[in-house]
Amino acid sequence: MGLGKNGYYTLEDIKKTGCNWMWIYGTRAPGKSAAVKYESMCNAWKQKKPTLALIRRKATEINTHDVESYFLDRGINFVKLATGGECDHVTYYRKYLWFAKTDENGKDVKVSKLGECFALSTARNFKSTGHPFIEDVIVEEIMDDEGDYVEDEPIVLQHLISTIARSDAVRVYMIGNTVTKVCPYFTEWGMVNIRKQKVGTIDIYHMEQEDGTTVGLACEFCPPTPHKSKMFFGRAEKSVQGSSWEVKHYPLFREKQEDFENVYSITYLSVSEMAFNLSLLIEKKTGAPFVFVRPAKHYTDRVITGAFSKNPLHTPTLDRNNPAEVLMHNCFCDNKVMYSDNMCGTDFTHSIRAELKNPF
Repeated sequence: MGLGKNGYYTLEDIKKTGCNWMWIYGTRAPGKSAAVKYESMCNAWKQKKPTLALIRRKATEINTHDVESYFLDRGINFVKLATGGECDHVTYYRKYLWFAKTDENGKDVKVSKLGECFALSTARNFKSTGHPFIEDVIVEEIMDDEGDYVEDEPIVLQHLISTIARSDAVRVYMIGNTVTKVCPYFTEWGMVNIRKQKVGTIDIYHMEQEDGTTVGLACEFCPPTPHKSKMFFGRAEKSVQGSSWEVKHYPLFREKQEDFENVYSITYLSVSEMAFNLSLLIEKKTGAPFVFVRPAKHYTDRVITGAFSKNPLHTPTLDRNNPAEVLMHNCFCDNKVMYSDNMCGTDFTHSIRAELKNPF
């Protein structure tokens, strides 16, 4: 599922779901963006109307160089394919994307409008503007490993789509790489299975509207392409060409448990709805303290969470009046933290980054 006969991604399976909202993610290599761009360009060229909306996160990403480069692909000229050879590139002029060709004098000749560009960070600027021809919406880099999201981004995106589409239905393609399991869309839209979804499958989430009807979101975890590059190695190879979530290396706890005393434990419930247990361990031989972090299988009474709670043991940060928690804070400051595995370290780091204030 997901790959065509040529070994690269195809929209065939996800389109069969009939969902207007399509979340397409996987490793960097299988051709997710290329497939969506080609489909959208074919639609715009066929109608000779600007039917495409390209959405990026920051306004700084909407510039001539970056936008035009987005439509350049190595090996295959999808603009030529989509236009039957009449155009060979896309140009960005006066806030519109244009199908264009290079004439005999080397100059750009704009042939037909392809679409428009929008930035989530300036979405409010597009209120009350008209975009009557938009049918396909591409949202790139939907998952950000730096956690640099627009405030309330899932809601901002829907408001922007409502401006673009008004009461009409459009196809929204949200494309991302497996760079982080911490993403505000997962919690806001109830995508409960995405962190454990199997490669090559499509999950469908049904969001209920106020009138009782539902909106479908199809979520496809694209398999990696069998066309392997000889350029990549190590951890990068697994994320670029494999089917793994990207991870970073962290100090791992591989010592004997009996050599340490567990003097204090807390649970951290992150804004991403991932849970971790943190233990303050003291090495019996040296008296050296450090914090051990692992995924939570059960919750302790003491909980760090930004969510509202009447429980006095639930707070958004460590208690500076608690000696054990002060020592834990010092361990974080002195980089005396170890993890059960690298994925745990990656998820924990991304979860902290997603908080409004560092809990530790």
